[in-house]
Amino acid sequence: MSLLKNTYNFFFIIVLSSICYSQVLNHDFVNFDDDGYVYENYHVKNGLTINGIKYAFTTTFTGNFIPLTWLSHMLDTELFGLSPGGHHFTNLFFHILNSILLFFFLKVNTRSEWLSLIVALLFVAHPLHVESVVWISERKDVLSTFWGLLSLIYYCKYARQPKPAHYVLAMLFFVCSLLSKPMLVTLPIIFCLLDFWPLLRVSSLFEFFRFRINSAIIFEKVPFFIVAIFFSVVALYSQASVGAINSLAGLPLHLRLVNALNAYANYIYKTIWPVNLAVIYPYEYRIDLFQFIINSLFLIVATGIAVYFRKKNRFFLFCWLWFIITLLPVIGLIQVGSQALADRYMYFPLIGLLIGIIWAFDSLSANLRVGKKVSSFGIIVFLLILTFLTIHQVTVWKNNDTLWKHTISVTQENWLAHLNYGDFLFQKGELDAAIDQYEKSLKIKPNFAIAYNDIGVVMAQKNQLDDAIFFYEKALEFKIDMPMAWVNLANAYFKKGLMSESLAYYKKAIFYDLNFTSAYCGIGAVMAGVGESEKALKAFNMAHAIDPGSMLAKHAIAQIEEKIKKQPIPAKTTQNPLIP
Repeated sequence: MSLLKNTYNFFFIIVLSSICYSQVLNHDFVNFDDDGYVYENYHVKNGLTINGIKYAFTTTFTGNFIPLTWLSHMLDTELFGLSPGGHHFTNLFFHILNSILLFFFLKVNTRSEWLSLIVALLFVAHPLHVESVVWISERKDVLSTFWGLLSLIYYCKYARQPKPAHYVLAMLFFVCSLLSKPMLVTLPIIFCLLDFWPLLRVSSLFEFFRFRINSAIIFEKVPFFIVAIFFSVVALYSQASVGAINSLAGLPLHLRLVNALNAYANYIYKTIWPVNLAVIYPYEYRIDLFQFIINSLFLIVATGIAVYFRKKNRFFLFCWLWFIITLLPVIGLIQVGSQALADRYMYFPLIGLLIGIIWAFDSLSANLRVGKKVSSFGIIVFLLILTFLTIHQVTVWKNNDTLWKHTISVTQENWLAHLNYGDFLFQKGELDAAIDQYEKSLKIKPNFAIAYNDIGVVMAQKNQLDDAIFFYEKALEFKIDMPMAWVNLANAYFKKGLMSESLAYYKKAIFYDLNFTSAYCGIGAVMAGVGESEKALKAFNMAHAIDPGSMLAKHAIAQIEEKIKKQPIPAKTTQNPLIP
């Protein structure tokens, strides 16, 4: 009978997931990270290979060490090629699994099947999860949560039956979660919260700080905290290696604290009323004092309520701290990127709020003696509203056109959205419309080097090389360590026939990025253009060694080798001065 009930519950989860997300199977890739993660990444495009596996465990591309996520993308390419529908299916598949695991985790540990099912269904249908599910690049969210939920399940198994196998599996799944995305480094703290509720292993969370509990309960978590600290250091190093972490000089601590408090309040608001969601929420560098005071008071009152009810209704404090703690790595105290907050960051923390809302609603209904039918009707209405909003939000992600138009319409002064919409228009061949978007981006952020560079690219496409050079140089005024701008500048001089200037700028690009394939191809082109075939071959070989998928390098190598065969050149003994 129990198995049959679970089958029905799983069926409801799968059906609701299909209603919310089935259209995503016809969605495209988007030009926001999907290129670097999938369709323009040589290692991923080749599927599962030995070199690809090495790449997965060594790269910190985009500032992330996420080998299991890389492997999942490679497996997708092996199975589906570069058809976006297959990649979307995998994201949806893990979202469904996560919803089932969440139901199982709550049902086993709270013994409340109905409330557990409602939380799982809300998890399926909440619009805040759309970004993590339909954005292929955010595979890391659904994958890390999958492993994280398994770790929670086996920790609870260990707490009830302290078998070594349960402990080992909890640790293994925890590591897998961090190898997918280091978001859940706070999971050992959640273990402590689980001891408070619903496992009831401790009478108060303060006992952890006073060491008045069984020492085994403390020491069993020490290895988890060590692993969490290690992966936190790796994550910080990975982000720093690509310059993704903002300095205190660029973003003062007081602004970070204000943004963090406002973000917590905004996340709660979006949980209750998830409308006008966007892929990018620009960082606000000004302080709205009134809003800050209101949000601070709200968070203080909410924390006070959770503490006040810590004995009578333990779930209040458990759920509140779940939300607060699991958001800490991405709340902006260590600011990574330019966003003030992000829907995807709520994929796991939202679980805490959903549990709190449903358990509180059930408790309030019981105290007010509201019948089960009435309370169930209220929950179903809320679920239907969320489902409708989710279907709409999934539609927003259909392609680049719908995504960026929507983002621009629901946010203000969104310089990054204008830039990406301009890139999309450029790819469509709408050059003047692309320039218009880049100029709107610059109007909001006048020192935005990438926008200047992109205008230069459009000018080069129009064969207006002097204008292109002007904009490339403008980009480099604001960001001198920008290899792409140096290469674009070199390309413009190459087209003008100024080989010495072109060569100097290609070498400048390599100075800032020793592995920049385009720069080596550029040097090869210059050398071939002046008749230095061997030096050209060496440059293109360097490019091919860095990126074996470079078709430009492959074709150039074949052509030059054929030319050398026909017109042998005496071997050189001097070192090539062009290749650093």
